[in-house]
Amino acid sequence: HADWQADGGVLGSNRYMLDNQVDCDVTFCVGKQNQIISAHKYVLVSRSSVFYAMLRGPLQETGPIDVPDIEPDVFQQLLTYIS
Repeated sequence: HADWQADGGVLGSNRYMLDNQVDCDVTFCVGKQNQIISAHKYVLVSRSSVFYAMLRGPLQETGPIDVPDIEPDVFQQLLTYIS
């Protein structure tokens, strides 16, 4: 998709960036198989107080964030839903 920034509005652009891993700036290590899934901090912190505390609060995580108790496909669906 050549002009993803102009054609889909903000939501379409955010979805394209997530789906195509454009400029992701946070990495999660998800599930028992430790699958790497990347996302965008600004989207996560704007949509969730839990992600805000995790990524911007005084107890913010550095490096890949372990999320062992959820399956990767479910976590990916969560990211898609909030994007």
